[in-house]
Amino acid sequence: MVASQPNKVKQRIDALVKTLLVSVPHFVPPLLEEIARIFDNAGNSKYAVQFFGKAREIDRTYGTDGDTARHRRVMEECATWVHQCKRNDARICGLCRYVR
Repeated sequence: MVASQPNKVKQRIDALVKTLLVSVPHFVPPLLEEIARIFDNAGNSKYAVQFFGKAREIDRTYGTDGDTARHRRVMEECATWVHQCKRNDARICGLCRYVR
């Protein structure tokens, strides 16, 4: 469904994230990172970068980025998605500064 109906999947994930942020915000960034991997594997780098960016935003907002080694590995992984993504918008440029 990720490959055939990415918008529908994104809407459902966005709704789930809103619910989870109320009770378990620390769970959301790793979930979004895994969702980003799924979108990347389906060939949708654009949504992969968006979900990765949302995970970082939640990390900053809720202070959930305590595991620095895991965080660094994920940042390096995202660097490949950023380079694959066709749109070079402000969100992607913001992600690049975390990888460097």
